[in-house]
Amino acid sequence: MWRQENGGLEHLDTKIEIREKKAASTPSCVSGVSGDEYDEKTRTKILRRSRNLKIQEQLAEVFSELLGLAQLWVLPAESKVLRFIELSKEFAGFADPDWESEMKEYLDHVDNLYLP
Repeated sequence: MWRQENGGLEHLDTKIEIREKKAASTPSCVSGVSGDEYDEKTRTKILRRSRNLKIQEQLAEVFSELLGLAQLWVLPAESKVLRFIELSKEFAGFADPDWESEMKEYLDHVDNLYLP
């Protein structure tokens, strides 16, 4: 637990885990901030950022799977491609307005991955 005075964060809760996956140990740190002292606008911004990070993680995972299949010259399942497109569109919704043209170009390329 961490405390800061003068109107800063009241406390930060952290949980540290060691996970075993494929015979390798991986440390994992999960933390959370008490949002009681934040106004609704700030709380919404924090939750939006958290959702964006989760989408980025999921998108990276699906992309890695698609890339691995492509390297093996294997066509991915339709559901995997559709999931990548769905996550990409959701990810684009979080983009800064300054990146609008780049995100549009990215989504145009993503849409070309699936031709029904």
